[in-house]
Amino acid sequence: MKKSDWEELKFKAKKVKNLPQFQEAFAKLSGRSRKAKGNIHFATYSRLSKQSKRGGIKRILAHNKREQEVSYLLPQEQREANEYTPFTERQAEILKKLNIEPTQENFFIGYEKEIRNDYEKFHKRKMPKNSQPLIEAVLNLEAHHTIQDIQNALKQSNFPLQAVHIAIHRDEGHKDELTDETIKNYHAHIIFKNYDYNTHRTILRGLDKKEFSQCQQRLIKALGMQINKEQKSTRHLSKWQMIHRKEKQAERLLKEIRQYEKTQEKAVNFNERNLTNTNTAPQVKNGLNQTLDAKAQKIADLRKEVSQSTQNRYKEQTTTKDKDFER
Repeated sequence: MKKSDWEELKFKAKKVKNLPQFQEAFAKLSGRSRKAKGNIHFATYSRLSKQSKRGGIKRILAHNKREQEVSYLLPQEQREANEYTPFTERQAEILKKLNIEPTQENFFIGYEKEIRNDYEKFHKRKMPKNSQPLIEAVLNLEAHHTIQDIQNALKQSNFPLQAVHIAIHRDEGHKDELTDETIKNYHAHIIFKNYDYNTHRTILRGLDKKEFSQCQQRLIKALGMQINKEQKSTRHLSKWQMIHRKEKQAERLLKEIRQYEKTQEKAVNFNERNLTNTNTAPQVKNGLNQTLDAKAQKIADLRKEVSQSTQNRYKEQTTTKDKDFER
C-alpha cells in the first residue's frame, strides 16, 4: 500500500470509525473488536513454555500478580487498576500450623503437593508430570467485569472446575494504528483446581470435547458476553504474509470509504437541489402573483381611460347639438 494511501486512510478513518458498516473492517485491522467476544483458553501442558513448566505455580502467580516484570504493558497513565484474589487469614493460619512461611505462593505449592500425594496414595504410583492438578485459563472480559462477576458466573453455569485464584488485568492493550485510539485488552487469569478427591483423578480428563465446550459457552453467557464462533485458521502465517494480509485489508477499507464518501456527496447534492427548489417555489409564486396583479391593474387603468374617453366624446357631441339647436 502506498504511503499516500495509508495517510489518506488514517485521515478518513477518524471520520467514519463509529459508523456500524465499518466497525468490522476496523476490528480486523486493529486486531480486536470494540465489543470483546467471550473466549476462555486453557494452558494445557503441551502448550506451556519450558520456563512455565520449570517455574510452575510460583511463576504463574508472579506473572498474574504483576510481581514479575512485563514488557508489553500500556503506558502508566493509560493503565487501570488490576484486581486479585486476596491471600486470606485462613490460608495463612494453615501454613503457620505447618511451620511454613505464610505466603500465597507457598499455599498453592502446598495445595498442589497435597493433591499429588493423594493421587499417589490411591493409585500406588506418582502422578504423571504432564498432569495439571492446578491449571490456568485466560478469560476475555469487558471493562465492567469484576472478580465477583466471574465467581457468580462460574456458579451460575455449573462450571466443573473450582477457581482458587483470579487475577483481572486492565493494564494491557495496544494503540490502533489508524485511529490512534488505545484498545484495552481486559482479561482474567484464573487458576482452577483440576482434581476430584472422590475419583482421585484430574477433572478435565473425564470430560469429552463437546461437553467441555458446552461448559465454556455457559460460562460466557453467564457473563453476558457474545460467544466467539469464528474459526481460527490452523495455517501459520509468516510475518510478511501477515503484513501482506493487513495491506489488502487496508486497501479494501479505503476503497469502501471512498465509495461511501461518493454516495454521501451525491446525497448532499440531491438534498441541496431539492432545498433550492423548495426555497425558489414561493419566490416564483410571489413573482407570478405580482405580475398578474400588475396586469390586472393595467387592464383596470385602460378600462378607466376608455370609459373617460367615451364620456368626454358624449359631452362633446351633446354640446354641439345644443349649439345647433340655438341657431
